[in-house]
Amino acid sequence: MKNYFSLLLTCLVLFSASTKALEIDEKLTIRILDASASKKTVLINRGLEDGLVVGDHAKFFITQGVIARGVVVKASPTRSIWSVYRLISPQEFNKGLVANIKISTSVKLTADSSKAIRALSVPAGSMGEPNDIFPNKAMDKGLADTDEVKALMNEGDSQIQVVETAQNSPQAKRSALHSLEISALISVASLSGTYTDTANDGSFDASNSSMNFTGSIEKYFPTSTSFLKNFSLKLNASRLSQESGFGVNNVVTLTDLGGGVSYYFGQGPHRSNALLYFADANFGISNGTIEIQDNVDTNSSTNTTKSFEGTGTHMSFGVGAKYLVGNQFGAIGKLDYYSNTTSYDVEGSNGDITTDELAYSGPRVMFGLFYRFF
Repeated sequence: MKNYFSLLLTCLVLFSASTKALEIDEKLTIRILDASASKKTVLINRGLEDGLVVGDHAKFFITQGVIARGVVVKASPTRSIWSVYRLISPQEFNKGLVANIKISTSVKLTADSSKAIRALSVPAGSMGEPNDIFPNKAMDKGLADTDEVKALMNEGDSQIQVVETAQNSPQAKRSALHSLEISALISVASLSGTYTDTANDGSFDASNSSMNFTGSIEKYFPTSTSFLKNFSLKLNASRLSQESGFGVNNVVTLTDLGGGVSYYFGQGPHRSNALLYFADANFGISNGTIEIQDNVDTNSSTNTTKSFEGTGTHMSFGVGAKYLVGNQFGAIGKLDYYSNTTSYDVEGSNGDITTDELAYSGPRVMFGLFYRFF
């Protein structure tokens, strides 16, 4: 189990470090691998692994200044296709060019000609970025140049997915997000509590340091425009097995079934290549088994085993962070406070039935991976 835990931690570190999100004004060196005849569509050697996502806007610039501006319309891990809506220096903007891009804010488009931003003439030889852009019709044509995109796809990265320009709208982006998530977590628990012996009117300190495996199905509301877009509902199942003792071996097994709710801060749970911070609360029922094994001499025929079964409840409250890559895969880190109370019916030596209670509570550190679909 230690080897599995070490492997999982290694995977999480590599997984989280493999990509990063690009913020506004961040720069990246790129090479133009291919360009259409009109230069309105280009394929570059940077993609999701470098932090680029569909919808990112950027300025292309070289030593002399800004030469173009475009938006990502397709992306794969190592490649991306850009629609160029502002071409300042076409003689410089060619296949094979090594340049820099600087992430910028998006340009708002409008179908109202009275509000359109009209292009102004650019003096010959000017390398700086003008304060004008092409008319809306020219920009729309560049963004909708699907024939050129398909031509580049045939020559470029086969992993690039076809995405229609209409998906750049906020409503289309929300509908393309996944609403279900499955996750698997491993937790390191350090719990302490008491065992109350009703028959003998006593109590004993109880402790539990163990591994806990938890699986969850989480439901999001990506198409919602209300407060629900930041919330999610969960179904949880977990199993804890702990063995301790010397001479007399105690095995405690707890199985939890329940549900919960999570709240994601900021812009919600669907931002790719970024940390998603959340708080959650979970509750449900528990089934427990306590097995007492007299294992001083494993070869003795007098070894005895006693087993007690009980039921109870559990709850937990915590905070954590997720890192989402490509809208589907991600890693989770979480810290929560867990409490479990389970009652057991114990038969005494005189045949009387008493009810004992086992209560655990304390912090848990949890790590895991998740996958989103539908």
